[in-house]
Amino acid sequence: MSSENCYPIEGTMNSHGEQKSGAYLDPEWWDSWEHDIKRFKEKVTECIKKEKPLTVLRVSHTEFSLFNKFIDGKPKVGPLANKHSNGNEKKEDFHHYYNSLIQADFITTQIGYDFENWMRDVQNYKRNYQKYRSEAVLNQNMFLRDHVEIPRKELMDFPFDIIYGLVANKWIFKTFKNRIGLIGSSKLIPIIEEKMKDEKYQEYLGVDYFTDYISVEAPMTLTVKGLEKNLRSDLKKSKGDVFLIGMGCGKVRVFHLLKEMKNAVYIDIGHGIDALAGKCDNTRPYFGSWKNF
Repeated sequence: MSSENCYPIEGTMNSHGEQKSGAYLDPEWWDSWEHDIKRFKEKVTECIKKEKPLTVLRVSHTEFSLFNKFIDGKPKVGPLANKHSNGNEKKEDFHHYYNSLIQADFITTQIGYDFENWMRDVQNYKRNYQKYRSEAVLNQNMFLRDHVEIPRKELMDFPFDIIYGLVANKWIFKTFKNRIGLIGSSKLIPIIEEKMKDEKYQEYLGVDYFTDYISVEAPMTLTVKGLEKNLRSDLKKSKGDVFLIGMGCGKVRVFHLLKEMKNAVYIDIGHGIDALAGKCDNTRPYFGSWKNF
């Protein structure tokens, strides 16, 4: 097996050992990598051109912890309480979370054998939710019934790393220049708006401005009051054709509602919002050469 990352994206660099080991060195882990990059670019471009809505949802550590929360014996994978949640989410709230999974046009997660295993659990949970609905939500151990060995290519539509790469190399900014709005943490969106007054930063990203700066209350977005009402109001007034989203685990509360709030393309970019705010962790996949302004 080669020691080189089998999943390159032009104009990016990896600076963390995780991206130089494991599944990243396995060319069979995702053998349609180049095809899926091309397919994703074409799909987003087509939807914007034809004014068709599109949602791209990332499932990662914190979402895995959320879907495991009320299931006996399942591990905590990422931070949830006191960062994304006040701990008071109810079992009934999981109807929203599962509908966000079901209704998303594209589901993604990161390259990795661990992510693959976690995602297999979540997809089995989704199967049981669709089968049992309210009964499963009330007794969440029903989500453990009849798990099957779902093939990797059926766990996700493509790896989330593609999104990271197309943010990190600025393809998405340059391709949809001045048509992009942002939805993200109230701790980050004002910082980005201020940084965008700098012409050097505009030149670095390849845009003159973002159409909208929509803040959602953070931390603990998942359980904040009025999230749906406030987001709907902000989107109603917005001008963007594509929205880049970085709102942590709180996104699964509203992702299934986005298309009815506004006809647009919605792409969950995760840590990409932190990068735009000048708080990039350069060890994140494909962000090795990102410059924090």
